[in-house]
Amino acid sequence: MDKSYVSEFANFMNRYLKNHPEEVEEQMRGYNFFWHPEIDPETSNMANEDIVPDDHYGFSSLFEQPGHKADRLHG
Repeated sequence: MDKSYVSEFANFMNRYLKNHPEEVEEQMRGYNFFWHPEIDPETSNMANEDIVPDDHYGFSSLFEQPGHKADRLHG
């Protein structure tokens, strides 16, 4: 089996990107925009101040209420 096979689409893309280097630059610009965002320190600090401690379940506070049906089931 020939392991050097390259599909028609891959050949097309390789030729296209070779002839249009600006597309590679645009691709990297989009990649960096989503994966390496600029973070404003002031906004980040404001968000960190608004963090509420998480109980990792999201519903356990219901079970801590007296008379909740879960209390009757387990106790």
